[in-house]
Amino acid sequence: MGQIYYEIGQIAAAIRACQMALQLKKNKTDSKSQGQLNLSDYDTFFSNVHANLATVYENTGQLDEAIRHYQEALELVPSQLSVHRDLAGAYWKKQRYTAAEPHYRQVIRHDAPDAQAIYRLGLISLRKKDYLEAVSLFKKVIAIEATHVWAYGALGVAYQELGNIPAAIGAFERVLELEPGNKVVLDKLRELHELK
Repeated sequence: MGQIYYEIGQIAAAIRACQMALQLKKNKTDSKSQGQLNLSDYDTFFSNVHANLATVYENTGQLDEAIRHYQEALELVPSQLSVHRDLAGAYWKKQRYTAAEPHYRQVIRHDAPDAQAIYRLGLISLRKKDYLEAVSLFKKVIAIEATHVWAYGALGVAYQELGNIPAAIGAFERVLELEPGNKVVLDKLRELHELK
């Protein structure tokens, strides 16, 4: 019910419904002994309740509560890639990039190509000054989305940090093809041509 209330904009009712469902978690072993549901069904159900509640908290700006519930969802069912993705996004919003990194890596290891997860891993690599990994990741993003302007810009930065000025110029020129007249990129290209 929590998800339904959330979808129709009744946030307080959504939170209450999820919290009520989580109260049932205390009775898990009693019901199990009566043979109603097996343990994995319970874990999946309560993991989904935690994930739904986390989404509500995240979308209302309560990121610490969102993170707590995403973590509880993953404790119950660690393989839920959508929860890894959402938890990484909540960490990202809090600028906790190191905490986001393993969850983004989990997503790209086991899911279809996810340009946003790969792009954010590239940015984390830039922050860590791992420019070779950043280049590799931004190239993967571009292979998925050939017009991902931010990936080209970040690729240009990574190449510049590696001292590969011609490749940096090429990446920034691609940004200009996608966003003609971008003043920041025009200035960057002028600077790079002087270094060449």
